[in-house]
Amino acid sequence: MEKIKNAELKAEMARNGHTQEKLCNLLKLPQSSISQKLAGKIEWRKNEIDILCAFYGKSYEELFK
Repeated sequence: MEKIKNAELKAEMARNGHTQEKLCNLLKLPQSSISQKLAGKIEWRKNEIDILCAFYGKSYEELFK
């Protein structure tokens, strides 16, 4: 399975002035989980990816490739 890249997600967060705390609230996850997901230590779940894509108005390919 291909590893998901988070660089574009991080860039989108920065462009919008969003912190990890914003993602914690959006996804209802603890900060430690968001931090590990952004660092690539644990994988995003499909429902989390869907929420992030909808929130940023981007496709999966735009946000995670």
